[in-house]
Amino acid sequence: MLQRYVHPSTPKPRHGSRPPPLTPSAIGNKENRPTVPRAPRKPSDGWMKTLGWIDGGVNPPIFFYTEDDIRETLNYYAPDHPFLQEPPSPAIDPELLALSTPTPSGPTAAQDLTTMLATAASSSVPENDSAPIPLETAGYMVSVTIISSVTDKPLSSSRGAKPTTKKLRNSKFDYIDILALERGPFFRAGLKVHDLDDQYSPGVHSGPAFKIHWTGSSGGKAGAVTIDTDRDFKAVVDALSKKNRTTCHVNVEIDLDTMEGFRIRKRPIGQAEDSEADSELLYGTKVPRVESFTEVEQLHGTTILQLKQKWSCERHQGEHGEPGFCYVDTAGNHLGLNNRKLKIWASAI
Repeated sequence: MLQRYVHPSTPKPRHGSRPPPLTPSAIGNKENRPTVPRAPRKPSDGWMKTLGWIDGGVNPPIFFYTEDDIRETLNYYAPDHPFLQEPPSPAIDPELLALSTPTPSGPTAAQDLTTMLATAASSSVPENDSAPIPLETAGYMVSVTIISSVTDKPLSSSRGAKPTTKKLRNSKFDYIDILALERGPFFRAGLKVHDLDDQYSPGVHSGPAFKIHWTGSSGGKAGAVTIDTDRDFKAVVDALSKKNRTTCHVNVEIDLDTMEGFRIRKRPIGQAEDSEADSELLYGTKVPRVESFTEVEQLHGTTILQLKQKWSCERHQGEHGEPGFCYVDTAGNHLGLNNRKLKIWASAI
């Protein structure tokens, strides 16, 4: 059992009385004790070369929240570090430091860190990348409706049940500068709203037909104008040029059921190998052989040779000066015979 130590000069207490409390001189004054400075954690060698706000080369990582933390660590472990020769940066709000976490690297890391601290205040207000596009450059707001047919299975399983076909409408809108486009580019821009511009292509001079109406147009939606040619589209552009694009909304309707002839045909990869016999005469890659032609084609070829022999014409020559071929009727009129007409005539015989 531990006993309490009592100095010999301390008077003994009387029987039944409490011992006097210990004086500060007996226990020592905690406030007057000398404080030993706490050494900062030792950073990694990589951090000593590059500096930075985070030292991930040790486990757990060391976080430096201010420039003073960096200087304190360098003063303890590398008093001759070049960064300590630079003057301290001006005081910066800690909230500004949270906007970025620079990680300088290279031989000029000490100068780069000071520059990053000085430029942190300039980035206090982040830029707004989602600023709206001015309507003066965005164009008209165009609503594009795609109409397509969908066939549903018959409800009953009876033998006479027929499938039903219904029209589906899908609408999306985007801003299109109609006044700066022609009919073809405008039609492709409408298809692009629905990601269909790689499946269909408009005709060079006309087609496919689509309907268009806008705010204040005569007839409205029920009397929508049908656009088929460049002239039709130019009349619409002239009418829209008189409208305010901020208040005029344009509506376009495209029926996919009428656009089968404008679908972009993608040639299969193996088609060249499959049509080798057909491309022989087209590209001239091989010498023609009799077995390359069917019996019908061989029979037509014999008939065509007989027709050319009978209806040779010295008056109308070919493109290379050779005698041409014409059918001469009883009135003496000449009807030119080209390869297509000769083939049709031979098929009829």
